[in-house]
Amino acid sequence: MVLFLYLFGGPVAGSTAEYLQYLFPGILAMGAGLAGMISTGSAINLDLKNGVTDRFRSLPVCRTAPLLGSVAADLLRYLIAVSILFVIGSLLGKVVSPGLGGIGRPLIRGMTAHSVPR
Repeated sequence: MVLFLYLFGGPVAGSTAEYLQYLFPGILAMGAGLAGMISTGSAINLDLKNGVTDRFRSLPVCRTAPLLGSVAADLLRYLIAVSILFVIGSLLGKVVSPGLGGIGRPLIRGMTAHSVPR
């Protein structure tokens, strides 16, 4: 984000402060979306190929526990990634509105991105 801001900020928007207001939501949605599309589906597919789910079937655990555990771990991972992006954005000068609209929306978009069939 820092590279794009200072490399393209002046020529595209005239100043880095104006370009940050345009750049930050795009980087945030792209980062959360890409992380969402890669992590949960790939982890579950890898578990299926390696036989981990067969081992879980022999254990006395709920059938949805591996899926819910993977989704919960991804939610924590998204929360950490989005928090780091918000800290970097605020250090660069971005003012973010609090609440679900400013903070929760990228997290929800990232969580729903991995459920889209490819």
